Amino acid sequence: MTGTAGQAGMLPRALMAGAAARPWAVAIALALPLVVFWFIGHHGLNLQDEGFLWYGAQRVLAGELPLRDFQSYDVGRYFWSAGWMWLFDDDGIVAMRAGNAVLASITVAMAAVLMSMQPAPAWRILLAVPAFAVWMVPDFKVADSFAVMLLVSGLAAALGRVGARSCAYLGICLGVAAAIGINHALYGTIAVALALGLHYRQVRVLPSGSMLVALVTGGVVGYSPVLACHLFASGFTAAFIDSIRMLFEAGTTNLPLPLPRLHAWFAPSGQDAASALRESLTALAGLAGGGFLALAMRRAWKDWKPSNIGATAGNTAGNTAGDAAAGSAGGAVFAAAVLVSIPYAHYTVSRFDVFHVALSILPILVAAWTWPGRQRTGWGDVVLVAAVVAGTVLSLFEQRAYPVLRGWTAERVQVLGDTLYVEPHAADVLLLLRAQVDAHARDGRSFLAAPYWPGAYAVERRRAPVWEIYQLFPATPERQRKEIVRLRQADIGFSMVSLFRADNRADLGFESTHPLIVAYIDRCMKLLPPGPATEGRNIRIHVAGDPGCTME
Repeated sequence: MTGTAGQAGMLPRALMAGAAARPWAVAIALALPLVVFWFIGHHGLNLQDEGFLWYGAQRVLAGELPLRDFQSYDVGRYFWSAGWMWLFDDDGIVAMRAGNAVLASITVAMAAVLMSMQPAPAWRILLAVPAFAVWMVPDFKVADSFAVMLLVSGLAAALGRVGARSCAYLGICLGVAAAIGINHALYGTIAVALALGLHYRQVRVLPSGSMLVALVTGGVVGYSPVLACHLFASGFTAAFIDSIRMLFEAGTTNLPLPLPRLHAWFAPSGQDAASALRESLTALAGLAGGGFLALAMRRAWKDWKPSNIGATAGNTAGNTAGDAAAGSAGGAVFAAAVLVSIPYAHYTVSRFDVFHVALSILPILVAAWTWPGRQRTGWGDVVLVAAVVAGTVLSLFEQRAYPVLRGWTAERVQVLGDTLYVEPHAADVLLLLRAQVDAHARDGRSFLAAPYWPGAYAVERRRAPVWEIYQLFPATPERQRKEIVRLRQADIGFSMVSLFRADNRADLGFESTHPLIVAYIDRCMKLLPPGPATEGRNIRIHVAGDPGCTME
């Protein structure tokens, strides 16, 4: 990348111009996620994935560090959630969800500003804003959505005005994304490498030393919270390295999930109509998104030119100065969105479900709304509207109020002072957990909830007796023995183990992934006979046995 005067296309200035031209779009973008939270923020309770974030945020408030003191993602999202919980003086789940709603508002507002880079009728922007808002799912993963949009913004700035300042901004975006998840740093680095190749193909010039220094400096600034943990928190670096080692031991970052079958809707094979519809729409979305990305890659690689980004009112006939700036910056946004889409497209072959593919869809949506040349045919608008409708229907399956929309009964429960409306199954699990705590773990005594219930610890404000709070992947014998030592030291009052198997795979049951821990529980604790609360729920409960029992 090089920063000649003729190629310096003032993206930050154009960003401000776009925002000023459509303040209503930014206002709607900021408001939509907050309105959704206001209406459904008290609905649902996910003790699995949402509980993974909630427990971690609680422990940060208690003075612990992610990765070092408990299994977690990278630290950024926990600091954000804990900060909001501290602000509200509330470690409940609704306070955490409020912070997520604010982050979703920022993410959608960033998308609205980026989409304003191309001149477009107001109705298109009005349609685009809710199209992004509905994809802020699931809400406890919105930090990942923010990271994706941040990478598009940073790369668009670097492509829009190549220079030390824009490279520093890109570095900051990369650093913040890395603090949220090291995977985002990898995907962002791939996108930057592709951008370098695209730029070099056009002008045959590599970035200057000052630009590289600015990029690295910005990265250090953005990643500074994590660097502080490495420098000042004893044991954090070792835990960070070990968490990466665990990924290599597991051989994957996600459980593989194949592409859905297109004919699922027409041949449900035991599925209900809603599940079949979701599977079919997911498959169609994958095909449509893949086809669009292929066309967009061709357009960006073949037609994008750095010299076009510097267009001004003086060399763009028939446009106002604002439209010229927005249109030229829109080309940079389009190219950035396409380049960021490429590494995130891997979810289509690793774990293709709405939960994960939402991240892949966001940069593709930016590319669709900033496609160069706004002289669309009527068919182009029809396709956009159809994509919005299909995307809205598909994302509804991950919305917190989905059970209510299906007409399922919601039960009212109290969780740490919050009134929640949850599905009957979740209410039953909470009652079962409370009964076991009252009977076997009073006065703050610890317990084990396995393999996928980290939220159980958060519900009871208890510290988990083990480091691995979400026992999804097979653990090595060495890791299991370390966890058994922790269990013995914690003197747990009971264990509550679900026999559910992720993706219905026999090799992913707790007895298969952590057989030594299961053997320890069976040997050293007393199995309670099945009762009305556990009958038909595939839950085994053990209570404390001989405290001197060992596996030897």
